[in-house]
Amino acid sequence: MRTIGDIPAEVIKHAFAHLDIYDLLRAAAVSQRWRDLGIEHPAFWKYIVVTSATAGAFEILELRLGQGRGRPFLITVDISDMHPLIVPRLLRRLLPATMYCVQQLHITLDANYLLDLWAVLNMRAPELVEFCLTLLSPDRQLPRIPLMPWIFGNSSDKLCTVSICDVLLPNETIPAFANVQYLQLDYAANTTLEFPCDVLEMYPSIGYLTLGAGVIAFSEPFSPAALAGVSRLTKLDINVSPPATTTFVRCMPRLSQIPVAVLTGYVDFDSMYDFLEPLRSPFHFALMRTGTSRFWIMVRDLGTGYVRLVSDDLATYHRDAAGIEETNVLFENEDFAPQIEAITLSM
Repeated sequence: MRTIGDIPAEVIKHAFAHLDIYDLLRAAAVSQRWRDLGIEHPAFWKYIVVTSATAGAFEILELRLGQGRGRPFLITVDISDMHPLIVPRLLRRLLPATMYCVQQLHITLDANYLLDLWAVLNMRAPELVEFCLTLLSPDRQLPRIPLMPWIFGNSSDKLCTVSICDVLLPNETIPAFANVQYLQLDYAANTTLEFPCDVLEMYPSIGYLTLGAGVIAFSEPFSPAALAGVSRLTKLDINVSPPATTTFVRCMPRLSQIPVAVLTGYVDFDSMYDFLEPLRSPFHFALMRTGTSRFWIMVRDLGTGYVRLVSDDLATYHRDAAGIEETNVLFENEDFAPQIEAITLSM
């Protein structure tokens, strides 16, 4: 007679991959064999998500980090509330002990923990590939103390992806960001962000830049180094308040030279055609639904491969009291349709 002990290890491991950490712990309690397979499974020691600051949650976290035995791992800390154990257990004990082998570090914490968090982030992280940081505060007010220039011990050669939300960058170069290829800077919708020319000057490896704010300003002319940085971009993703998209398209230098450009926010008639200016027919045209209220309009130049993406709101497609229908300018252009060679619909 076959028993549960006869189940091949490969089958058990495959099943464990579909369990969350608490179900995995329950499964590991079935037998010694299942325990050994469970705690050695990557779902236990490699892919770690922390959303609670209770004593029990930190005890489990300590077990998982210990089981990693110095192997590279990925951790997400997403705790919105304040808790008395966050500083002594998480920021002064658990995270510092494993910074040397963390590969992907995502942290979302209350901004009140900023100083203790800086002490952790200033430690060397030689295996780090991806870093995301969000500091939570009322009304998304920016903390006065920016990210420290000597973050990650001044060196993290493998770091290539950085996402910063509601955290200021210092005015001087961060050596650990020297090889960053993707950078995201995200700020509240009521803020004005000066286009980060200095970022493109200090970090020449950046090829993909994402910016989010209420308004992106262009107060100073671009230096030759900043213009060179724009020319190196392969993708630019902009998320601003609707009235600010027109200003961005009008003021952004060398926008036509960027292969992939993305705009989230209302784009008026003139700005739409300015945005599409580098593209030539024939086109690949796509409509892609994102959520319940928005969708993407994509136009791709089939010759060069250049792409322009615009996010649109379904609520704008209606007839007003006078019977006038609101729609995207591309849908009203009778000359545009004959230039389309391929259509993709995902609604």
